[in-house]
Amino acid sequence: MVPVRVFGTITDSGSGVDPTKVTFSVADEYGIVQPSGPVSLSPDGTYSFTILLQAYRHGGDKNGRQYTITVSARDLAGNLGSASTTVVVPHDDHDIHNRDERDNERNTDKDKEGDNERDRAH
Repeated sequence: MVPVRVFGTITDSGSGVDPTKVTFSVADEYGIVQPSGPVSLSPDGTYSFTILLQAYRHGGDKNGRQYTITVSARDLAGNLGSASTTVVVPHDDHDIHNRDERDNERNTDKDKEGDNERDRAH
């Protein structure tokens, strides 16, 4: 499992964001790793959390394993808003012959962060 940091800001200029109604969910294209849960929202609307995703993909999966991470929030009027980002476990690059270079490339890909720049609840 590889840690992936998700962060962003949720704002609502109308009734305001209900900080008890902010959640995340993960859709794994393989249907295996699909965590979900509450998100802690700071008074300024920012959030940050880390989830663990499996850095494995099927050998025949040429476009890589895809995870869709969705953050959802309700405002104080009950309206729902959400934003999503996709994290991909890439297919191996067969042109790289040096194992250390391959390992370094995989480690770099694992360190990429999912980034929801702006989530808005309306």
